[in-house]
Amino acid sequence: PIGDFLISTKIEGVGPPLNYLLYTCIYGFSGEAWKILRSVIGGFVSVVPNIIVLITTIWLIVIALRVSNRAGDKIKWQGLMTVTATAVVYCLSVLPVGLFHILYS
Repeated sequence: PIGDFLISTKIEGVGPPLNYLLYTCIYGFSGEAWKILRSVIGGFVSVVPNIIVLITTIWLIVIALRVSNRAGDKIKWQGLMTVTATAVVYCLSVLPVGLFHILYS
Protein backbone atom coordinates (compact mmCIF):
# COMPACT_ATOMS: atom_id res chain seq x y z
CA PRO A 1 0.00 0.00 0.00
CA ILE A 2 0.92 3.61 -0.38
CA GLY A 3 3.05 4.85 2.55
CA ASP A 4 4.65 1.52 3.46
CA PHE A 5 8.34 1.19 4.09
CA LEU A 6 10.64 -1.31 5.75
CA ILE A 7 13.12 -0.83 8.56
CA SER A 8 15.86 -3.33 9.33
CA THR A 9 17.38 -3.22 12.80
CA LYS A 10 20.16 -5.20 14.45
CA ILE A 11 19.38 -6.79 17.80
CA GLU A 12 22.48 -7.10 19.97
CA GLY A 13 23.05 -10.35 21.82
CA VAL A 14 20.35 -12.29 20.03
CA GLY A 15 21.42 -15.18 17.83
CA PRO A 16 24.28 -14.88 15.36
CA PRO A 17 26.16 -11.58 15.04
CA LEU A 18 24.22 -10.58 11.92
CA ASN A 19 20.67 -11.05 13.18
CA TYR A 20 18.38 -8.52 11.54
CA LEU A 21 14.68 -8.34 12.27
CA LEU A 22 12.36 -6.80 9.72
CA TYR A 23 9.72 -4.35 10.81
CA THR A 24 6.98 -2.93 8.63
CA CYS A 25 5.76 0.53 9.44
CA ILE A 26 2.42 1.42 7.91
CA TYR A 27 1.09 4.93 8.01
CA GLY A 28 -2.65 4.57 8.49
CA PHE A 29 -4.37 7.60 7.07
CA SER A 30 -7.61 7.45 8.98
CA GLY A 31 -9.56 10.19 7.20
CA GLU A 32 -12.31 9.26 4.77
CA ALA A 33 -10.69 11.42 2.07
CA TRP A 34 -7.49 9.34 2.24
CA LYS A 35 -9.41 6.07 1.80
CA ILE A 36 -11.06 7.38 -1.36
CA LEU A 37 -7.84 8.98 -2.60
CA ARG A 38 -5.86 5.74 -2.16
CA SER A 39 -8.41 3.83 -4.23
CA VAL A 40 -8.38 6.49 -6.94
CA ILE A 41 -4.57 6.60 -7.08
CA GLY A 42 -4.35 2.79 -7.09
CA GLY A 43 -6.85 2.58 -9.93
CA PHE A 44 -5.15 5.35 -11.89
CA VAL A 45 -1.71 3.77 -11.55
CA SER A 46 -3.12 0.39 -12.58
CA VAL A 47 -5.37 1.44 -15.48
CA VAL A 48 -3.38 4.15 -17.27
CA PRO A 49 -0.38 1.96 -18.24
CA ASN A 50 -2.76 -0.67 -19.66
CA ILE A 51 -4.55 1.94 -21.75
CA ILE A 52 -1.22 3.24 -23.06
CA VAL A 53 -0.13 -0.30 -24.01
CA LEU A 54 -3.42 -1.00 -25.80
CA ILE A 55 -3.39 2.30 -27.72
CA THR A 56 0.24 1.80 -28.74
CA THR A 57 -0.48 -1.77 -29.90
CA ILE A 58 -3.41 -0.66 -32.05
CA TRP A 59 -1.31 2.21 -33.43
CA LEU A 60 1.54 -0.16 -34.38
CA ILE A 61 -0.88 -2.56 -36.10
CA VAL A 62 -2.43 0.28 -38.12
CA ILE A 63 1.03 1.50 -39.18
CA ALA A 64 2.05 -2.05 -40.18
CA LEU A 65 -1.12 -2.46 -42.26
CA ARG A 66 -0.53 0.87 -44.05
CA VAL A 67 3.11 0.07 -44.79
CA SER A 68 2.26 -3.37 -46.18
CA ASN A 69 -0.51 -1.93 -48.36
CA ARG A 70 1.83 0.74 -49.79
CA ALA A 71 4.52 -1.83 -50.54
CA GLY A 72 2.00 -4.19 -52.13
CA ASP A 73 3.18 -7.02 -49.93
CA LYS A 74 1.24 -9.31 -47.71
CA ILE A 75 1.05 -8.40 -44.05
CA LYS A 76 3.61 -10.07 -41.79
CA TRP A 77 1.25 -11.90 -39.42
CA GLN A 78 4.07 -13.22 -37.25
CA GLY A 79 5.11 -9.70 -36.26
CA LEU A 80 1.55 -8.57 -35.63
CA MET A 81 0.80 -11.60 -33.50
CA THR A 82 3.99 -10.99 -31.49
CA VAL A 83 3.00 -7.39 -30.76
CA THR A 84 -0.57 -8.39 -29.90
CA ALA A 85 0.49 -11.31 -27.70
CA THR A 86 2.97 -9.14 -25.82
CA ALA A 87 0.31 -6.52 -25.11
CA VAL A 88 -2.24 -9.11 -23.99
CA VAL A 89 0.21 -10.92 -21.70
CA TYR A 90 1.30 -7.62 -20.14
CA CYS A 91 -2.27 -6.50 -19.50
CA LEU A 92 -3.21 -9.87 -18.00
CA SER A 93 -0.09 -9.97 -15.83
CA VAL A 94 -0.79 -6.64 -14.13
CA LEU A 95 -4.53 -7.29 -13.73
CA PRO A 96 -4.29 -8.97 -10.27
CA VAL A 97 -2.13 -6.17 -8.87
CA GLY A 98 -4.46 -3.55 -10.30
CA LEU A 99 -7.52 -5.21 -8.83
CA PHE A 100 -5.79 -5.45 -5.46
CA HIS A 101 -4.98 -1.71 -5.47
CA ILE A 102 -8.51 -0.77 -6.51
CA LEU A 103 -10.36 -3.08 -4.11
CA TYR A 104 -8.15 -3.09 -1.01
CA SER A 105 -6.56 0.33 -0.92
